[in-house]
Amino acid sequence: MQVVVARLNRDVLFQIVTFVYLSDPYNPLPSHVSPSQFHESARAEGCSTLAALARVSKMCLEESSAALWGDMSSLLPFLRLLSDDVNNQWDRFDYYAHRLRTLWMHDRDGIRMNVLRSLKSFDEAHFKFPRLQHLHWVYSDGKKMEHLPLFYGPQLERLYVHPGLWLANALSSLPICLKELCIVHHPGIHNPQVHSACLDLKLGNLKLQSFASKAKLTAATYERLGNMSTLHSLDTVVHDTKHLTFGPENFASLQNLIIRVNTLEMVINFIMNNSHLKSHPLEAFEAYVLRGHTENHVDKIDLFNAVRQNLNSNTLRKFKIEGCQPLISHLLLDTQVGQHVLCHGQSLPLLDKFCHLESFTVVICRILWDDDFLQNTVSKWTHLEMLHLDSLSSSPSRITEDGLSFLKETCSKLHDIRLSPVDGARMVCEICRKPETEVPSVCIQCL
Repeated sequence: MQVVVARLNRDVLFQIVTFVYLSDPYNPLPSHVSPSQFHESARAEGCSTLAALARVSKMCLEESSAALWGDMSSLLPFLRLLSDDVNNQWDRFDYYAHRLRTLWMHDRDGIRMNVLRSLKSFDEAHFKFPRLQHLHWVYSDGKKMEHLPLFYGPQLERLYVHPGLWLANALSSLPICLKELCIVHHPGIHNPQVHSACLDLKLGNLKLQSFASKAKLTAATYERLGNMSTLHSLDTVVHDTKHLTFGPENFASLQNLIIRVNTLEMVINFIMNNSHLKSHPLEAFEAYVLRGHTENHVDKIDLFNAVRQNLNSNTLRKFKIEGCQPLISHLLLDTQVGQHVLCHGQSLPLLDKFCHLESFTVVICRILWDDDFLQNTVSKWTHLEMLHLDSLSSSPSRITEDGLSFLKETCSKLHDIRLSPVDGARMVCEICRKPETEVPSVCIQCL
C-alpha cells in the first residue's frame, strides 16, 4: 500500500513516497535521496505529512523525529497509523512521551485519559514529560483540575486553561517560569470572575510575557498586570473601560493590546480615556465588538479622531477594529438605519502620520471608503502590507481601479487588500508579488 501525502511541496518527498512502501517499515531511503535532503523537505512539509512519512521507513522515522515528536497533536495520528489498539498506542506513547514539548489534554481521547491515570505525583509527571513547555488543558470536568499542578515543571512556559470554581488551587501554584497564560471562559460556568481573587495574589510573583483571558477580570487583576515589567501582550474582555487604565508606569512594556468590548462606543471611550497610550510603545491595537447591535448615534469619525489623538504614531504597526459574526449578520440586514459615513482623505485628518503601519483593518458599519482615502492617507503608509476595509453594508464601494493602481504604485510592500463589496459579498483584491523585473498585478476575486 502506497502512502498518500496530502500536501507535496518538494520533489524529494515525491520520490520517497513513490519508492518506499508501508509493507516494510525498515526500508531505507532511496539511494539518490540523502538524509539531509529528506530532513530539510520534511520539516518544510508539516506535521500531518511527517506522521505518514515517519511510518514509511526507520530512516524516515529517525530523520523526522525532531520535528514530529515535539507536539502531541502530531504524535497521536502517528500512533494510530501504527495500531488500532489503544493499549498498543499507549505503550508506544509511553516510549515517545519524553520528547514532547506541547501537550494537549481534553476529554476526547483514550490516551490522554491514560496519562491522567498513570500520574500520581509531580516527580512522575516530570520524569515522563521532562521537556514539556506548552500545556493546553481544556477539560470540562472540574475534578480533573487536581491533576493540573502535576505538570508544572520548571520548563513550562505556556499554559492554556479554562477557568471555574475549581481553578483556585491550580492558579495558586503557577510556576514562576511561566511566560504565557491564557484563560478561556467555559460556557458552562456562570461566574467566570470567581478565579480572580486567587489570580490577583499569584500574578505579582510571575514574569509573564503574554496574558489572555476571555473571563471577566477585576480592577485589581488589571492593576497587577500593569505592574508587570515583562508583559508584552494582553488580550482581554473589557466590561468596564475604567478598570483597564494606562499610566506613566502602568503597562509600560506592553506592545500588543487586544480588547473585546460590547459596543463601538466603548472602543472610542477606552482610547479617549487613556491619553497615556500616546507615550506607550504600542505596536498592535485590536478591538472586537462582541454584541449584535451598535448605537446609531455613535459617529464613526470619532473613532479615528480618538486614534489620531491618543495612539502612538511612531510605534503603531497594526490597527484593527472588527465586529463579531452576529454583529455582521445584523448589520447586513439592517441597511435602512442611519446614514452611511463617507470616509475620504479630508475626513480623516492626520491619520497619514501613522507612517509605520503594516496592517490596517476596519470592519464596522456604515462607512464607505473612496479613492481620496487611499490617495491622501493610505498612500502615506509606505510600510503597509495588509489593508482590509469593509462597511458591512449593501452599498457599493467607491474605490475604483484607478485608486487601487495608485495605491499599488505607492505602497510596494502591499500584498493583501480586502475592500467593501456590493450587496454584502466580499471582494478580495490581492496584489500578487512578482519578480523584481515584473510589475505587480492586481487580482480581484469575489468570495
